[in-house]
Amino acid sequence: MKKKLVCIIGPSACGKDTIYQKVLKKSSICSPVVRYTTRPKRDYEIEGKDYYFINNEEFTEKVLNCEMAEAAEFNNWFYGTGKDVLKDDLVNIMTCDFNAAEALCSDSDLFTIVIYVEATPKERLLRALNREKDPDVDEIVRRFIDDERKYSKDNMLALPYYSIKNNSKTQLKSAVGEVCSYINNFYNKEI
Repeated sequence: MKKKLVCIIGPSACGKDTIYQKVLKKSSICSPVVRYTTRPKRDYEIEGKDYYFINNEEFTEKVLNCEMAEAAEFNNWFYGTGKDVLKDDLVNIMTCDFNAAEALCSDSDLFTIVIYVEATPKERLLRALNREKDPDVDEIVRRFIDDERKYSKDNMLALPYYSIKNNSKTQLKSAVGEVCSYINNFYNKEI
């Protein structure tokens, strides 16, 4: 039987992580997906909650043994979703980028739905600027430019997805409810 997976995607500062956290608190039928990475653990991160931190050799072995549902490189570090972390009896849920969602949708062992979180560029920019005391404006601009390409209408055609809007606190509450509804329907669906 295929494992059920929900990928929440969207451009930087669209609110996907906030929606993800609120859905996990609200739904008892979800299992958070913890990815593997080769980058060093940050002081505030918790092993097994934020990531599984492994070295390059271990990561390579997992890829070569087809133990990863998807894997990618970013800033000279590797990230990936291990098949061993996905639960059979719950709806697995994660946030990820477009490329990871595309790879996960093509994995024949998974039944994946994608939820795309939309927010206006103005709202996203305000969120990005207000996240930190001293934001890295160059990094914000780099992400916005990358997101324009990554989440273009042409690219989005490659994914089967549901779209939700998140431009305000009212829309955030509605978005969380919509995601929970998708998850409940998905959980009860026979595959």
